[in-house]
Amino acid sequence: MMAGQSQMAWKKQRDHHLIVMRSQYPEPLSQHIKAHELTHIALEAEARAVGRNKWFSTSAASREIANSLHGGGFQEVRARGHE
Repeated sequence: MMAGQSQMAWKKQRDHHLIVMRSQYPEPLSQHIKAHELTHIALEAEARAVGRNKWFSTSAASREIANSLHGGGFQEVRARGHE
């Protein structure tokens, strides 16, 4: 299961966005996850405003690049028992 998920209003036919996330994370990590998901919403809204990338997504290749750029950061979080 993913740590968090952003649901955009325009994709779910709602008047609001929604961030869904696991509840067991400690406060500093949950704030980071919320910020991460809000960044997804902001990026997609920015792209939609200029008529591009209306369905922002990632691929296995782009996730691999992001993981390599973060170095050992993800491994440290996983070592603490978080996925």
